[in-house]
Amino acid sequence: MALGAVGFAPAPMSHFDNLYPTANYSPSCGDGAAVNCQADGTYHSFYIHSSVPSLFRTGLRAAFNDLGTTDIDTVELTWSDFNQTYDDVYIYGLQLGNFTAGRAICRYAVNTRVCNAWRMELDTEALPSGYEFAKALTYHEGLHTVGMTHGGNAAPAQTDTDADLGCLRTPVVSGSRFIGNHNINQINAFY
Repeated sequence: MALGAVGFAPAPMSHFDNLYPTANYSPSCGDGAAVNCQADGTYHSFYIHSSVPSLFRTGLRAAFNDLGTTDIDTVELTWSDFNQTYDDVYIYGLQLGNFTAGRAICRYAVNTRVCNAWRMELDTEALPSGYEFAKALTYHEGLHTVGMTHGGNAAPAQTDTDADLGCLRTPVVSGSRFIGNHNINQINAFY
């Protein structure tokens, strides 16, 4: 699908649109912004920093492999291959606090709609919640790096627990480690 002059293409017909920007959510994308932005294309590389515990690593690989079942191609990089400015997702583990289990932050905005490089932060203290939660969280944050939003930001707005949101339900639900047909259709129609 061709993008318009400002990087916007309408989402596919569905009962709601949760691919950034939506009629209910269109903040400007910028360096350091923790907002959903569009990805800069269909190639999505990622690097997992050594600070990410092994429990999350398995979930991250599964999430990005599943993202590869959409029209987005994914590849995991080694540190020697990784360029922190131009490669897509740099995944880092730390203690976030404030009841935040994870977040995706744009590191390099191409323009006010598109982000070329992301920093995904995962709270290492979320580990006591177990493997299923770790996988669900990595799927959730991974979809934010291609512009998928929560239900309240969709148009029309949905509850944040709508089943069609798949792994984007909020709060993150253990075991919701699937992209979901609705999200796959949104991604494939746009990218």
